[in-house]
Amino acid sequence: MSTELPTDLRGLHAYVDAQLPAVEQQKVEDLLLGNPEAEARVSDYRALRTALCNLYGPILNEPI
Repeated sequence: MSTELPTDLRGLHAYVDAQLPAVEQQKVEDLLLGNPEAEARVSDYRALRTALCNLYGPILNEPI
């Protein structure tokens, strides 16, 4: 099992957004178990997602 971060980090973003198929989600979770750098990135991405939802969430349901 490789513990290197993927060169394409879209998978980590998709994981944070719960947009991965179950097989891919499991691969990311396996990566996170042995990779503190990946864990830190996911933590940062989650914090960013939360901040964006808090900032823009209230306007998502406004009429256009």
